Amino acid sequence: MPTASAQITPERLMQFTFGFAPPLIIEAAIRHRVFNLLDEGAKSIEKLCAETRASPRGLCAILNALVGFELLAKEMRGATR
Repeated sequence: MPTASAQITPERLMQFTFGFAPPLIIEAAIRHRVFNLLDEGAKSIEKLCAETRASPRGLCAILNALVGFELLAKEMRGATR
């Protein structure tokens, strides 16, 4: 049996498992015009839900993923630093 050149780790397995997710998340954002709407300026989740007609739960998941991909930035209202 040949030996693997890269060590098998939980992190490496997770990369394979979720490798399909980023393109699907980006596609969902494009289909719901998220980038177009945010190009006009920052908006609340409530405003984005109304404009995209997406559910708050689904849109939050997409937006949080896009922040994780560093495609969007998130502004925390009322947050102290």
